[in-house]
Amino acid sequence: MGFDKEPVKAVVLSDTHIPHRAREIPKKVWELVEEADVVFHAGDFTEEWVYEDLRSRASLVAVHGNMDSSALKAKLPRVAEADVLGHAVAVAHRIQAIPKRGEHSLVITGHTHLPYIKVKAGTVYVNPGSPTVPIPPLLSKPTVAVLTIWSDRVEASLVRVA
Repeated sequence: MGFDKEPVKAVVLSDTHIPHRAREIPKKVWELVEEADVVFHAGDFTEEWVYEDLRSRASLVAVHGNMDSSALKAKLPRVAEADVLGHAVAVAHRIQAIPKRGEHSLVITGHTHLPYIKVKAGTVYVNPGSPTVPIPPLLSKPTVAVLTIWSDRVEASLVRVA
């Protein structure tokens, strides 16, 4: 995956759970995807057609989650790594799956449905939450993360999508 311009715009998704817990990805998510240079998905698409739909619309780095179909688990890795403008990026459904802690400048995870952005020892940790199934449902809102990546920094924000 090569990028020849700065900044790189990225959308981070996880825990979409289509069609088992939600019928579709919210329109706002598709609008963000259209503007992105790359999309990271930290697993739990649930069905293969959801992955294929997203892959047909964007440059995609994705992993499987614990709720994904056997077809997706066979197709997608448990952990994916990418280089974006010199930033080592790791993507996994659960943070425990990241094998080399401290070797990445950006770590993307999901599973908990709880959105957060943290910086620790120079590493940016992002969990985008869920755009379809926030937990706890009465207190949380559907979210994704949006990243702006330069060669010397990563800016991250959470975006409410419904």
